[in-house]
Amino acid sequence: MKKVFKYTLDFAHVQTITLPFGATILTIQFQRDEIQLWALVNPDEGLKVIRIIEMFGTGHAIPEAHKATRQYLCSFQNFKQSEIYHAFEFIQQ
Repeated sequence: MKKVFKYTLDFAHVQTITLPFGATILTIQFQRDEIQLWALVNPDEGLKVIRIIEMFGTGHAIPEAHKATRQYLCSFQNFKQSEIYHAFEFIQQ
């Protein structure tokens, strides 16, 4: 049975997160001054995988992804700083 779980992210340009194999990232949003990622997961899945999350502000440079692709996840707003961030999953090939 799948469930939606929440994971706290760091406020960092690039970071890794460990999720159960087959997890589907649903969205990333601010919640009480923290960045949260929600994913649809099978909590009984024993195999864990490392996923790379990148966040870029509007107008910020996005470097070329050599031997990799970026999959757009979502855009989210930091209301305190009036900034919009765009989240991608960095997928190495």
